[in-house]
This record gives sequence, structure tokens and C-alpha cells, in this order.
Amino acid sequence: MIRVELALLVRRPRTWISLGILIALPVTAAIFLAVTKIAPQPGDTSAPPLLSQVLSNGTLFAAAALAVDLIPLLPLCVLVVAGDSIAGEANSGTLRYLLASPVSRSKLLTAKLVTIIAYVIGAVIIVAIAGYIAGVIMFPSSGSITTVSGGEPLTPSQTGIRIVFAVFYVFFDVSQVSGPSMVPTLLDGDRLLLTKGYTSPRHGDIVVFIIDEQGTPTEIVKRVVGLPGDTIEVLGDNVLVNGKPEATPHPVVIRFESPRIAPQVIPAGTVFVMGDNRPVSLDSRYIGPLPLSTAHGRVAAIWAPIGRMRVVPSGLD
Repeated sequence: MIRVELALLVRRPRTWISLGILIALPVTAAIFLAVTKIAPQPGDTSAPPLLSQVLSNGTLFAAAALAVDLIPLLPLCVLVVAGDSIAGEANSGTLRYLLASPVSRSKLLTAKLVTIIAYVIGAVIIVAIAGYIAGVIMFPSSGSITTVSGGEPLTPSQTGIRIVFAVFYVFFDVSQVSGPSMVPTLLDGDRLLLTKGYTSPRHGDIVVFIIDEQGTPTEIVKRVVGLPGDTIEVLGDNVLVNGKPEATPHPVVIRFESPRIAPQVIPAGTVFVMGDNRPVSLDSRYIGPLPLSTAHGRVAAIWAPIGRMRVVPSGLD
């Protein structure tokens, strides 16, 4: 199924249009800087350090191209591609193969998630290559790059490694589970891969938050139970979301004496979170809903120990 989704991604016109837009913006910026006189001259110490380095050495423009695209444009292009993948099923023929060979919803969504990740990785690589080519053509180039902080020049391989780490830093982060509050889903010591930019919460997401604990920033990992606007009520072992029992396809330890929480509407910009090991979890039952602004990232995978490596699905999948 993943192969089919990848083939559909390649055949969709919007995929190539979005990639063209991602390439066009930094290339246009390079042409504009090269043919106009508004940019500072290479080596001008009064210019911003990164701009001065790019104008002095075009090989660095790959990093500038990523900086131009990753924050403003790439998320929009991913939304377009993801929407096309889900909403465009009737036109692309995916519905017919599902009828011919039915699969579970989780497998279908996993295949689509892998496809979107492949698009993101491919887009980043293509933008970096296009930026490198544009920089080499438009600006003076050399085999090494001087860092903004000074020191020995970087070789091309060292520059490439730094670009890879920069891309990883933009999209991902890592964390580690401390304590038993998410047992049996997450165990103490599990090392987690997080996706940054958590702004669209879903019921069932596992998220790492940074809270203030007696003046010290502390990471906690919990599961999203209530979204902004939801009505949450806790009655002993029973958690009601909008008047209905909480959907828990994941394992949850529920034999606990929980404080009774009268029906409350979750404020905008916050989420109601709980640990899967509810007898020992310090969560929204005690500290209230958490602002989305404190979310460090959604847990996307367990990457260590090796025996625990797996993808952590989003939502209630």
C-alpha cells in the first residue's frame, strides 16, 4: 500500500507544482541579489553575518534556501499535499483499490503518513540542491566555508553534516521518559523522537510538555484527552468527553481513586491531558488544562532501547 501511495504522490500535479514553488522562491531571491546592487558587497562587515557569508561563498546558499522555505512555505505545501492525499481519493482511484482489497484504517493512515514524510524529506533535499546550484552559479564559490564565529574554514563534507543537523533541528527533537505515568504505552527510560510545531491537537496524541515546576522547566509526557471546546467530566474510573465515555483503544490503567471533576469546558488554546497509568499520573486532573504553547512536540516514535523501537501513531489510531 505504501508503494501505491508513493506512486499516487508522484503522479499528482499539485506535488510538482508545490515543489516548483519551493524551488522558485530561493532561486528568485538569488537572482535578485545577484543582478541588483542593493545587496552588500562580499566581505562587508556591516552586513548581517549570514548574508555576508552567502555573498562571499555561494555554496552556503543551500542553507539560506532552507531558511527561506522551511518556516513560511513548506508547512503550507505539506498541507496541500496531505489534503490532496486524503480529500482527492475519489479522483485518484484510491477508493477503487480499497474496495478491491480492503485494509484497516490504521494501515491506510500509516501509508499516508509515510507518504507525507517522504514528501517532506524529498522537498528539503530538492530545495537544498536547488539552493546549492543557484548559489554556485550566482555567487563566488570556493571549496570551503568560513563560519560566522570565525575559526578554521569548513570543508564541503563538514558543511553538509551541519546542514543535515540544521534540518533535523527544525523538524524534530528528542526526549526521554522519566517515571511510570505513561505505562504501559511508554516505559521509564524510553527515548522519544518528537515532531516540533504541535499546533493541531487530536484526541489520543501523546505529547511532551514543558511545565514550570517550582521555578524549574520540567518535561512531562501525557496523552491528549480533551481538545479546546470539549466538555470534560471525571467520575472515578470514568472519563466523559462531551458526555460520552472516553475512547481508549490504547491500554490504560484505570483502577484509581481520582478526584471528581465536574463538567468543565476546555479553554481555547489549551488541552486536557492524562497519563495512561492513571493511579500515579500527575496531569490535568490536578494541574488543569495545559496551554498548547507549552507543548515541546508530539511523540512520533520510540528510538531506543532497540527492543522498544516503534512508530507512535497520532490520534486514536
